[in-house]
Amino acid sequence: MTVSITGVHPYAEKFPMLGEAELAELAESIAENGLRNPIVLTPDGLILDGRNRSAACERAGVSPTTIVYEGDDLAEYVIDCNSSRRHMSTGARAMATALVLSEDGRRGEGRWRRGTVNQISDLSDGYRVALNNAGIILDHSPDLAEQVIHGNLALDAAYRRACDARD
Repeated sequence: MTVSITGVHPYAEKFPMLGEAELAELAESIAENGLRNPIVLTPDGLILDGRNRSAACERAGVSPTTIVYEGDDLAEYVIDCNSSRRHMSTGARAMATALVLSEDGRRGEGRWRRGTVNQISDLSDGYRVALNNAGIILDHSPDLAEQVIHGNLALDAAYRRACDARD
């Protein structure tokens, strides 16, 4: 099945794009070596994985190769693809992951839905705490989420503000 890129899935948008220098470097690499990993799309053409590769291909004038995701859990796929290989702080990864899970309906009434946190591949104690703190931020100070993801505010500082807002 051939599918064209029609946009970006909202879950993929929760993770930040590369900075200008890294994107330029990726475009140069793709121009010299080609696209090594295809861009992963939903059946309707939304990018699940590969926004940076897509942008770099466009800059390099290279037509990207794409494949269609055939699994049944878009949120888990996007989290697995993005959170483990990004140069993001633990807090930023946890915040982006929390946004995806929340948008997927896995948070309500101040809690993660049963089993949600255990499905995440990075289950270190620090990451579990960070993910729980990110949930508190989403519940009480959601406007801070983007600042955490982009490294403008540490997760623990945002968490303290959220706790102040809650109390």
